[in-house]
Amino acid sequence: MIAQIRFPIVFMLVFLLGFSTSASAVVVKDLYAAEVSVSSRSQSDFKDGLKRAMARVIAKVSGLPESAVLSEPRLAVDLDQASRWVVQYSYVAEKPVKRSVGNNDKSVAEEPQLQLKARFSEVQVNSLLQRAQLKFWPADRPEALVIPVLSRQGSRDFATADPMVQKAIKDAAFQYGIPVVMPDELTETSLPLDEAWFWNVDIVRQAATMQPHDAVLLARISESVGDGNPFYRGGWLLIEGENTTRIDMQATSLEQFFDQGFRWAAGIWARKYSVTLRSSGNETLMVVQHVNTAADYQAVIGFLENLDVVKSVFLLQAKSTQLELALELKTGVEQFQRLLTLQPDLQPLESSDFNLLQYQWRATKPSH
Repeated sequence: MIAQIRFPIVFMLVFLLGFSTSASAVVVKDLYAAEVSVSSRSQSDFKDGLKRAMARVIAKVSGLPESAVLSEPRLAVDLDQASRWVVQYSYVAEKPVKRSVGNNDKSVAEEPQLQLKARFSEVQVNSLLQRAQLKFWPADRPEALVIPVLSRQGSRDFATADPMVQKAIKDAAFQYGIPVVMPDELTETSLPLDEAWFWNVDIVRQAATMQPHDAVLLARISESVGDGNPFYRGGWLLIEGENTTRIDMQATSLEQFFDQGFRWAAGIWARKYSVTLRSSGNETLMVVQHVNTAADYQAVIGFLENLDVVKSVFLLQAKSTQLELALELKTGVEQFQRLLTLQPDLQPLESSDFNLLQYQWRATKPSH
């Protein structure tokens, strides 16, 4: 059994494998990936783009605002050397979705924007958070049922099928690491439009039972046009069980409106579900690969817990056939490594990170 996590130690996770703090939390994919706009493919723009992309990843993983990440002194050196932590990147010229203003169906011309997509090492980012003693928001996160209601030129309707709204939701969900689900076709029977617009919480909560979710994010958006430029006013309603939170909001674009709304929701959940990173000086990060079955998982944890030099074993993340662990040792790392040379079940792997131990589990035992 995994050791109980005590207050002063490294990742005080509020969840273990198979358990989450929300009713049916979803494991977020691409948590360590980000996308930023760049002006060109030049070396200087590449370096700046990687820095901003890594800041977005750290913001997504820690729950901190991106501005706070960029201004955090303990992260400055690592952000400036973001190329050390990137494992994959690519450029793409993203064609904007056609936007219309009001009911005139006017298309606003936009040039394709060059985007830099980057993915960073999970282990390295987690190690960085540990060293900087920052919070960690686990990948198991509440799934939000998003219901957007848009009023345009006096006409009010659900905007779940609007291409711009769909893209804005997709982009904001990706940036802030929030798993989302869109409602099935909404009708006056399933959810009366006026009840959604005026935030009748009981009616919305009842209608939301049509699909599995952990929370409801309802956006009320009113578009106005002045001098040919749209402006958006409205607000967001967050429903979690019996609890509700709401906020008024305004923006100059739909993208900005949804970005602000998801940032607001992410801030609420990060404060609620993130865990504190603390170090007592003897925690060691360890990755074990080739953990192919539940039996392998139990065997790895049991094996490590039974070693005399291991005080506690903490599960940070389980992904595919890999476990990320934090060990509280009773001895030094070198002595621990020497002990493992006598144990055939764990085979060492080469690691470029001095602070990280990498091993593979011998799932198949030789016959005697």
